[in-house]
Amino acid sequence: MKITRQLLLATLLVLATGTGLYAQEVIAEDDASNYTAAEFEAGENMGTGFGEWNRIINGEDAAITLQTAADNGENSAVIDTDGMSFVLRASASDASDQRVDLGRAFAAALEDGQTLNFKMAWNWASPGLTGFTLHNGGWDTEAVMRLDFDQAGYFVNGDSVEAHASTADWDEGDQWRQGGVALDVSITQNGANLDYTVVAITEQSHVDFSGTVEGVTADRINFFNDGRPNWSDTGQGSLFVNSFSIVEGGAVSNEREDVARTFALAQNYPNPFNPTTNISFTLEHASNVELTVYDALGREIRTLQQGMKSAGQHTSTFDASELNSGIYLYRLKTEAGTFTRKMMLIK
Repeated sequence: MKITRQLLLATLLVLATGTGLYAQEVIAEDDASNYTAAEFEAGENMGTGFGEWNRIINGEDAAITLQTAADNGENSAVIDTDGMSFVLRASASDASDQRVDLGRAFAAALEDGQTLNFKMAWNWASPGLTGFTLHNGGWDTEAVMRLDFDQAGYFVNGDSVEAHASTADWDEGDQWRQGGVALDVSITQNGANLDYTVVAITEQSHVDFSGTVEGVTADRINFFNDGRPNWSDTGQGSLFVNSFSIVEGGAVSNEREDVARTFALAQNYPNPFNPTTNISFTLEHASNVELTVYDALGREIRTLQQGMKSAGQHTSTFDASELNSGIYLYRLKTEAGTFTRKMMLIK
């Protein structure tokens, strides 16, 4: 059964707190599965709660299109929605002034407590930069936040915030990230500030950082591929984006950074899945834990782990053979706190 946009919008996002589960309101939602190639090329707005698209393409064979992220490496493949993602493909032949931008306006500027979430992935070839900017008031306004990345690591508004794990992450001849990089990004309006959290979806992606940009808000986001050519004809080297949403709350706030450092709950893999998927978590020290799966209404489905666990990584396989297609949630509860992620079963 295909998971439709209407079903996703009707589904409650449920996140964990230290005392239980609470519902989250979906303000806006969009992903590549909403579109046919023709609809996306025509710039039709199939998402709910978002405004206009913005596209800039420089380079004779550059393109913005729908494309599978699976060709971009096994780690990037995890952001596919029904096999497709929004793709920014820089020019492989035109080395002068090549740039590809794909922007999306929100229906309104982020309000206090609202969180923009999206997933992005890439492999890359040298040189060039990839990343995104947030703006307020128009596409040509100065960016209120800029996150970009290259071989040196990750930068927010020009300041280094995270290096790559090691030079072994790179193929010395081609300098492209082995297996791709897949990230889950959350940007929350916290009073007058923007809090950001960037987390690796796969262990090999080696990214986990957060911070705050003070005194700003945003009403649109723009992704860019600036001078980074494709690594191959399949589009490796391009930027893949998917799973846009804006919800009331939903990010790990800076107040919970100490808890986040104590344990980590990874995104299940594969996701979407049918019928089995692996769920992993990492403990900084031995802890009494409980890993439980819920349906979208917060009803308990199954407990996968319970009891005292040693420090390090632990993985459970969740078999959903007897369940219907839909959104499910898994919660890790430890002595330090709790955290919940969502996953999608498609049969």
